[in-house]
Amino acid sequence: MSGLVVFILILGFASNLSVALKCYVCEGVGAGCQTDFMVTDQEQECGSYEDHRCQVIRTENDGKVIEFARTCVAASKCEDGCGSDEEDGDKASDCKECCKTDLCNTGNTGVLFTPIVHLLVGGTVMALAMSVIMSG
Repeated sequence: MSGLVVFILILGFASNLSVALKCYVCEGVGAGCQTDFMVTDQEQECGSYEDHRCQVIRTENDGKVIEFARTCVAASKCEDGCGSDEEDGDKASDCKECCKTDLCNTGNTGVLFTPIVHLLVGGTVMALAMSVIMSG
C-alpha cells in the first residue's frame, strides 16, 4: 500500500511538468487585480513549467501603491526582491515576486512571505512521504 501512495505522489508531480503553467494575469490598483483577482477569474496559461513563472509586481510611491500587476514572465527574466529609489523627495519602491506552481501569484506584498509558505508546504509533503515510506 505505501508503495502505491509514493507512486501516486511521484506521478502527480511528474504530470505537472508536462502541461502549461497557469498564472493570474491582471493589472490595476485596488479591487479587480490587487484584492479580488480570484473572484474575477483572471487565469491564463503561460507556457511550460520549465520556461515560465508567475509574478506579482507592486510599485509604491511614498507608501501609496501606484501600480500593481499579476503576470506570466519568462523564467530567465524572473526577479525576486525589492528596490527603492528617491528622486525629488519622493521615495518609490518596486517589489517583485516569482513562483512556479499553478496560480501561485496570489501575494500582495511582493516578496515577504510566499517563499516561506513554499518551504513549509514542500517540507510537509516530504515529511508525509517519508513517514509513508518508513512505515511500509
